Amino acid sequence: MKKVAFFILLVSSVSFFSQEKDPEVYTIVEEQAEYPGGIQELYKFINNNIVFPESAKQDSSFIACKVFVKFIINEDGVLNNAQIIKECNGCPDCDKEALRVVKMMPNWKPGRQSGKPVKVYYNLPIKFKAK
Repeated sequence: MKKVAFFILLVSSVSFFSQEKDPEVYTIVEEQAEYPGGIQELYKFINNNIVFPESAKQDSSFIACKVFVKFIINEDGVLNNAQIIKECNGCPDCDKEALRVVKMMPNWKPGRQSGKPVKVYYNLPIKFKAK
């Protein structure tokens, strides 16, 4: 009797935990997520919407930097969980601006694995350069 009770408890624990598990977020997929219109349109969007921070303009020592933003593209193409994974040293306003522009992006074509849309991580470098 004790063995049966333990078995039932084990089965119900397994199903409880499996219901809480989030769907996997892929780093590599058979078909990568894509910005509408492709990479050229992505960089056009960034160039049209990025505002060079005033603090970087005023800093005579600022030359250039690259901010890396990581985000998830969901199964429906919506971006979320955007975060800075490599900061622009000496220009926190550049980091904020890169994040602002990424959060403005329209929905993407989602990544696919085995023919099904899946969540995919995407790392995007955004360069700031003094003129």
